[in-house]
Amino acid sequence: MTTDPHPWAATLDDLHAPVWMQLVRGIRDCCASAWHLTLASTSPGGWPGARTLVLRGADCAAATEQERKD
Repeated sequence: MTTDPHPWAATLDDLHAPVWMQLVRGIRDCCASAWHLTLASTSPGGWPGARTLVLRGADCAAATEQERKD
């Protein structure tokens, strides 16, 4: 097993474009992996928590989510 990152994930700058490409695809395609996002974190006490979100819209230029207008 290797711990080397994928070439597109070596730096945050390299990761930015592929992530936004997946998010934009997730807005248009309900079968895309980014349509349902799971965000996870831990509490200050170390307890895990996860939430699944449905991606409705995103604005790459502003780097924010947006309400989808159907």
